[in-house]
Amino acid sequence: MLSVTKLNHYYGSSHTLHDVDLEIKIGSCTALLGRNGVGKSTLLKCLMGVQPVRSGTVRFDGQDVTIEAHLLDFSEDLYGQEMRLDFVARLRDEIRFPSVEKLVERIEQDVAETRKVLDG
Repeated sequence: MLSVTKLNHYYGSSHTLHDVDLEIKIGSCTALLGRNGVGKSTLLKCLMGVQPVRSGTVRFDGQDVTIEAHLLDFSEDLYGQEMRLDFVARLRDEIRFPSVEKLVERIEQDVAETRKVLDG
């Protein structure tokens, strides 16, 4: 069974999918209908893992297959300007971060190493 619970997706600050709940049983035939721009393609992309979701879960046959996007804010980037980046915290088991804090820690390390290289 494909099960979607409280799925939320954003393109920038635009909230495109709002708390979507859906269950599709294996072997069933389901149609996704709606006018242009209501999120049909975005939902399918989230289900396939092409687009990350801000919150909610996607489960297939009981296994969590959600790809989450965490919006991280740093006070300054390499050039002293504010930096806002979307990162996928969970892609596959081999690169899964145990928490957002660990992801932030890794990014901060990468930024520090990049600064050292740029500063020569």
